[in-house]
Amino acid sequence: MHLLFLLLACTSDDKPNEDTAPADPDTDTDTDTDIDHDTDPVDADLDGFDSSIDCNDADATINQGAAEACDGIDNDCDEFVDEDFDQDDDGALTTDGCATGTDCDDTNDDIGPGEADVPYDAVDQDCSGADLTDVDGDGVDGGTGPDCDDADATVAPGAPEIAKDGIDQDCDGVDSLDSDADGADDSDFGGDDCDDADPAVRPGARDYWNDGLDSDCDGADTTAAALEDAPVTISGDAGSQDLVGQDVALCDLDGDTLLDLVVTAPFGESYLGQVGIWYGDGAASWGPGMLIDDADTLIQSSEMFLGFDIGCEDLDGDGFDDLVTGRGEINASPYLASFELVIWYGDGAKFGAALSEADSDATLEMALGAPLYAYNVYGRNLTVADLDDDGAAEIVLPNAADDNLAYADDRFYVLPGGRYAGTLQLVDEASAAIDGQGVDNAVALPDLDGDGAADLLLGESAYTVVVDLDDTYPGRASIVSAGALADGAVTDLRYGGWQGAASEQLGNDGTVGDFDGDGLLDLAVGAFQESTNADAAGALYLFSPAEAAVPADGLSSEGVAMLGTGELGWLGFRSENVGDLDGDGADDLLVSEPYGSESDASAYYGRIWLVSGAEAVGGASLEDAALLAWSGESVYSTPGLTMAVGDIDADGEVDFVVGAYGYSEDGIQANGKVYLLLSGS
Repeated sequence: MHLLFLLLACTSDDKPNEDTAPADPDTDTDTDTDIDHDTDPVDADLDGFDSSIDCNDADATINQGAAEACDGIDNDCDEFVDEDFDQDDDGALTTDGCATGTDCDDTNDDIGPGEADVPYDAVDQDCSGADLTDVDGDGVDGGTGPDCDDADATVAPGAPEIAKDGIDQDCDGVDSLDSDADGADDSDFGGDDCDDADPAVRPGARDYWNDGLDSDCDGADTTAAALEDAPVTISGDAGSQDLVGQDVALCDLDGDTLLDLVVTAPFGESYLGQVGIWYGDGAASWGPGMLIDDADTLIQSSEMFLGFDIGCEDLDGDGFDDLVTGRGEINASPYLASFELVIWYGDGAKFGAALSEADSDATLEMALGAPLYAYNVYGRNLTVADLDDDGAAEIVLPNAADDNLAYADDRFYVLPGGRYAGTLQLVDEASAAIDGQGVDNAVALPDLDGDGAADLLLGESAYTVVVDLDDTYPGRASIVSAGALADGAVTDLRYGGWQGAASEQLGNDGTVGDFDGDGLLDLAVGAFQESTNADAAGALYLFSPAEAAVPADGLSSEGVAMLGTGELGWLGFRSENVGDLDGDGADDLLVSEPYGSESDASAYYGRIWLVSGAEAVGGASLEDAALLAWSGESVYSTPGLTMAVGDIDADGEVDFVVGAYGYSEDGIQANGKVYLLLSGS
C-alpha cells in the first residue's frame, strides 16, 4: 500500500502532463484467497476398496466384492439388504441358509408365511411346518386321520356324543342311541334299554325285587340273576369229582387287613383233598374261570379227604388269624382216613405257595366210628369263635356228619383257645363234651342273657321225637351260655330255645342280627325240611331274644317263619346276616335254597335269596321280602350249602361267597364251584 502510494505521488510531481489517458479499467487488481482442502481416497479396512466406494470402510467384510449374506446388512454395497435370499420376491426370506428366513420355498411366491394353506394337498403353503390337516382346529387330523368331519370342531374321536341327533360326534361310525350312557341303546330306536333316561335301568343291571322297577329290562320286577354270571368263580377240573366249595371262609391270614378267601375241595386230587387260599391283595386280578389249582397257597393233602370244613380265627391269641380244617373219615379199603382237625398258625405273613400236612402245626385226631365198607365219608361242621373273650378263639365241633352223608356220635366238643402242637387226641383236649341228638351245627352269639359271657346256638336238626311209634325229626335249637359250658346234656345246659314241628329239622343253621330295627338282636334259625307250602320247601324262623327265654316245643310256623315255596327246596339251609343293605335301619339276610327252582325248566338248580330283615320279621312271604335272588347253574348244583359274607374287594360294601359243591360241568362228576357275588357287579 505504501509503495503504491509513493509511486503515485512521485509521478504526479515529476511528470504532471506526461500521460493523461485514463487508467486501464481491466487491470486485474483481485487477490486469490481460495485454499484447496481435497485429500486422496483411503482404504481404512484394507479390503481393497477405498472409502470412495466402500459403504463401510470400517469393516473388511463389507465391500463391492463381498458376497451378500442373510444377516440384515448390505454386505456387497449395492444398496440392497439380503437381496439374494428372496428369489421369488414375495417379501419373505428363504429358510435355506437364512437364520431369519421364514419362506420354506423361495422359488414359489405362492408359498410363504401368511399364504393360505390348502388342506390335505401335501403342500405346506403357509410354511407352518406341515400341510393343513386339521381345518376345524380340534386337534385331530381330518385328512387321512380319524376326524370324520374336519369342518366341525365338535366332531372328533373322543368328543361328547349327543345321542339320537343324527350326528356321529365321536366318529365311531354311528350316531349313539344311548342317551344315559349305560351301554345299552334305547329300545325305541331298536335297542334293548327300556328306560334310556336312567343309567341304572338296562339289560344286565341288578334288579331289586319289589321296588317297582324293571331294572334289567326283562319285563318283570322279580327275575333271579344267574350265578353263572358272577364276576369271580372257582371250580374243579371238569370230569373230576373234587367237590370244590364243600366249605368256604373269609379271614385275614396274612395280617394286611384285607379279607382272604379260603375254599376247600375234599375230593380233589383223587380224594386226597385240597384247600386253596386267595389273598385279598390280589383280588383285583380275580375273575371267572379260576380253578382250585390257581390259589395263591394250595394245601395239597397226602392223606384222604382233607377239607370237609374250615375255620379262620386267632386260635392262639397272638393277633393273627389261624386256619383249621377238618378231614373226613371213611373205612372202606382202599379209602381209609380218620377224622382230624389240622391246624396252621398264622404269623401275619402269607403261607407258602404249596403246603401239605407236613407243614401244619398240630393235628387233633378223633375216631368217629365209620362203619366198615359203608363208603360214607364222615365230616363235621366247625365253629371257631372267642367265646370267653380272652383273645384266643375256641373251636366248637358238632359231632354229626356234614353233607348228610352219614351221622355219628351225637355230641358237641369244645376245644379251648391256645396253641396246639404235634398230634393230639381231640377228646383229651376238649374242655367240654355236650351230649345231644342229631347234632350238626353251632353258631356263636353275643351275650343275649346278660351274664357277661357269649352264647352259643346249638343246632340238633335230627333231634328225634317218636310219634305213633314213628320217628319224626322236628329238630331243636338251644341257646347255651358260654360261661356254662361243661360236660353234660344240651337239655340241662340250655337256658332257652325252640323245638320244631313235625319233621322240619329245625336248627341246621342260624344267624343273629337286628332284623326288625328295634335295636335288639334277633335270631334267624333254619328248618330246611319245613313243609307247610310244599314237601321240604324249608323255612327260616325269626325270633326275638325275649322269645328265647323260655324253651318252646312244637313250634307253629305261622307268623314267625318265612316259608319256602318250592318242593324239596330246603330254604333256610344256610343264612348269613349281611347288614342293612336296603337302608331301612334293619339288618338283612342272605338265605340259601340249595334245591330251589324258579320254574319247571330250572327244577332243583337252587337259589340264593337276599331278603329284607324287616319284611321277613314282619311276616312277608319270601317273594315279597326278597331284595335280590340268584339261580343256580345246573341241576343239583346245590348253591348255598356253604356261604360266607364280607367285604372282599375293600370297597366298603359287603360281598357274598356261595359254594355249590354239587355243580357238575360234565353232568356226571361234581367238580364243584364257588361264586363270588361282588357288591359292584
